[in-house]
Amino acid sequence: MQRHSLRYKQHLSLQNQNLFFILIAKFSSDFGAFMNMVAISSYVYFLSNSPLMVGFFLAARVFAGMLASLVANSIYKGFKGKLVLVICDLIRAASLTLLLLLPQEYHLNLIPLIGFMLGLTNSWFNIGLNSQLMLFVGKSNLGKANAWITSLSSIGMIAGALSSGLLIALLDYSFVFMLNIASYLIAALFIALLTRLDSNTPNETQTDLALKPALKKLSLALKDTPILQAMLVITLVDTLGSASHNVGFPIIAKVFDDQSPAQAMGYIISIWAVGKLLGAFLSKTIGLISIPSTKPTSFRRMEMSFLIGVILMSSGFIFAFNQTQLLFGLFAFFIAGVGDGISEVCFITRAQQTSNAVRLPLFSCIAFMQNTGFGVGMLFSAMAFEHLDPGMVVGLFHGLPILAVLLAYLFNKRSQNSANHLDTREKRH
Repeated sequence: MQRHSLRYKQHLSLQNQNLFFILIAKFSSDFGAFMNMVAISSYVYFLSNSPLMVGFFLAARVFAGMLASLVANSIYKGFKGKLVLVICDLIRAASLTLLLLLPQEYHLNLIPLIGFMLGLTNSWFNIGLNSQLMLFVGKSNLGKANAWITSLSSIGMIAGALSSGLLIALLDYSFVFMLNIASYLIAALFIALLTRLDSNTPNETQTDLALKPALKKLSLALKDTPILQAMLVITLVDTLGSASHNVGFPIIAKVFDDQSPAQAMGYIISIWAVGKLLGAFLSKTIGLISIPSTKPTSFRRMEMSFLIGVILMSSGFIFAFNQTQLLFGLFAFFIAGVGDGISEVCFITRAQQTSNAVRLPLFSCIAFMQNTGFGVGMLFSAMAFEHLDPGMVVGLFHGLPILAVLLAYLFNKRSQNSANHLDTREKRH
């Protein structure tokens, strides 16, 4: 009995240690990613003065993510666990180092290549972390871990975006790139310190990674859960809206502050991140997610919260991009962030409740759909920004996920009514 109690305490201690390391790594990684997003987007706009070039950079990043998601199963089959995650951080750091080593006249042509490398490694990192999170923190800690990861990620966004804008204004882009490189190296260090909870169960992971059977099981699992299918479609459509506001950030920042757009962009992303932090916090504290649980009511609560979060997020972005005053814009970005935090935590936690055999291919599918939506959305929204007002472009692209949510809700309601009607008829007979 004492031996069992000691083993349980050690297991719990290892779970908490791993969660601590993951949170530091994720914070550092997202701090760098959003510092990088503000810095490179504004740097491209500074060098080219063209929204289309910003779109090309982001599209290269996203296209690489699409390719990465297609081969993620094979990558993690050959290299299990944390190794790929560490390598991803090292490649991200090495890619940004090129901007410090090469002269500025080469940067505009080099940046799409850097975007490609960042997209490749970002996708592998996120797929690997989300699909293997249970191996490091345990199933009972998934809800707590996802809420903390999203919260710390949001704080990283705030710190990265704010410091990027301020450091660009006070110092230069090179210093920001150096700080960005350091953040990825710190993330690599803490990922390397992770210890798998049970190293004696490799077969489970191998089952997860057998591509053809896993895809078949994923297809069957989705057929049994139509609402999860709807969530995937909404996520795909939502990435079109997300693409438009990512391309539009430096444009609306210049509308708000023509003298210092990088600083305005830092404020925008920071207040959005504050909202996202609150949304993630609310997801846990008011019981939008309930882990561990297999009750249909718990799943439905997560699913409905996801739908509400998407509407809140898209509505906030539409309102924000139709403002000309920074203060009103920041309020709308805050609302968008709250919706973003709720929808992200609920969606990721719901997806992680699938069986071991389909979890990795599901997250690969999610990454592929998101990257496809981003790639298409960025190219089309970048062209749209050349001819239309920012508010109109974001209104068109973020109107699509709102429409998708309403259609999904009506379809789900109709399916439930049909099922209830059928049950009533069977009981009568």
